[in-house]
Amino acid sequence: MPGGFDHEAGHTAALRLIARRPLPDAVLAANDEVAVGALGALRQAGIDVPGEISVAGINDLRTARHVGLTTVSLPLYEMGSMAARPIIESAPGSTGDGGATTVLSHRLVPRETTARRPAER
Repeated sequence: MPGGFDHEAGHTAALRLIARRPLPDAVLAANDEVAVGALGALRQAGIDVPGEISVAGINDLRTARHVGLTTVSLPLYEMGSMAARPIIESAPGSTGDGGATTVLSHRLVPRETTARRPAER
C-alpha cells in the first residue's frame, strides 16, 4: 500500500488491511519503522502475529531487535557510499566506472513476527 516511511504510516496501512479482510499471509514493510507501526495496529486489533499474519521490515534497526521483528539486514554504510559515488564521479576529472551494477550483501534476520504458513488454508 502506498504511504509514508514512518511508524504512523505503518499503523495507518495496517488499519486499512484490517478493514478489508481477509488478511494476507504476510506484510513486508518498506522499513522497520513502518513494520513496527503495522505490528502495533495489528496487535491492538487483537490479530495474532505471527499466527494470523507475519510481519517483516527492512534495515535491522535497534527497534526491530527490541520488538522481535523479522527484518532484512542491509549494509547501510555501503549503500550510502555507493549512492554518493555517481555524484563524486561526475566531478570534472573523475574516471568513474561508467555506471556498473553492484549487488550488495543482505541477510534475512528471522525473529518472532514471522511463521511458516500451512501449504493450504
